[in-house]
Amino acid sequence: MGEIIEIECPHCKGRGHALISGGTLSDRLRAVREARGFGLRATAGAIDGLSAGGLSNIETGRSKNPSIHTIKALADIYHVSVDDLLNASDS
Repeated sequence: MGEIIEIECPHCKGRGHALISGGTLSDRLRAVREARGFGLRATAGAIDGLSAGGLSNIETGRSKNPSIHTIKALADIYHVSVDDLLNASDS
């Protein structure tokens, strides 16, 4: 499962910023949603074209390739970068 590490970020005006490490994209998406205290339905409802079932499928790995639009929208809602979610900086 992904791990959420909170750090202070001057650009977030006290809201904090999450660094996400480990696990799959699905694990990281679920971990950051839960760490932020967001419900599945409310989160999915904030993104055009995404149902709660669709988000659940992404978070459980049943949907292997979510669109970049969906990943970007989730990153914006969670106040994290797309890079953090994709873990692109991992070697």
